[in-house]
Amino acid sequence: MLDEWFLSEPGLSVSKAFCDELQPLKELLHGECLLQLGCCGQNEWMPLLRYQHKWIATMHSNVNLSTFISELDQLPLDRNSVDCVLAPLTLEGTSRMTVVDEIDRILKPMGYAVFLGINPISLWGARLRWSEDLCFGHTRSTTRSAFSVKRAMIHRGFIQCHLSYFHYIPPCSNPLWIQRFKVLNQLSKMISILPSGFYCLVMKKYQEDPIHPQAITFKEQLAEMRIQPAQQGCNSEQTR
Repeated sequence: MLDEWFLSEPGLSVSKAFCDELQPLKELLHGECLLQLGCCGQNEWMPLLRYQHKWIATMHSNVNLSTFISELDQLPLDRNSVDCVLAPLTLEGTSRMTVVDEIDRILKPMGYAVFLGINPISLWGARLRWSEDLCFGHTRSTTRSAFSVKRAMIHRGFIQCHLSYFHYIPPCSNPLWIQRFKVLNQLSKMISILPSGFYCLVMKKYQEDPIHPQAITFKEQLAEMRIQPAQQGCNSEQTR
């Protein structure tokens, strides 16, 4: 259902907003392997990201775009095997946070997790809670704030690299009204009229380099303990 929704008029508008939001991050997001959780129409933002291999994992068959079919919390990938995980509206489509654990498992140290989600306090968040026809059909959906996702990732050893809110166009399916509401994106840069519909959160899997202290033998420690007082005594005699 989400894949089909991204081909509708409101879905195309949101897809364009995702592209605009990821455009400035292309210098940050580059490497060998990129994995996207879920298929979103034509995935127009994928060419922006400079990765050698780009995979799409879906729970349902999509012959044209799916790389493999799998539960998103049970991916057939090795630990520490992916440079970047992109999750567009992924957490909204499930009530379980096991997807976050799976992202942590497959992501390489110093890799990036990118979450594109719906702001719960926006009109989009209200529509998602009160209506079943937004973008997930009759599938049970959940709204998660950027703060809750950030807190869950920090608990797993991640650090925040980027957080932004965007797309102030209300949820509507009429192309004419979508075109008229585009002025809100410009006005909201100067004054906040409405809560933004979406957020972009980038978290980095941080891992400290282990510090190996230099081995000091017992004889060296004993010699150091004996020499220091002697040197201090010599210096004191010279000053006299």
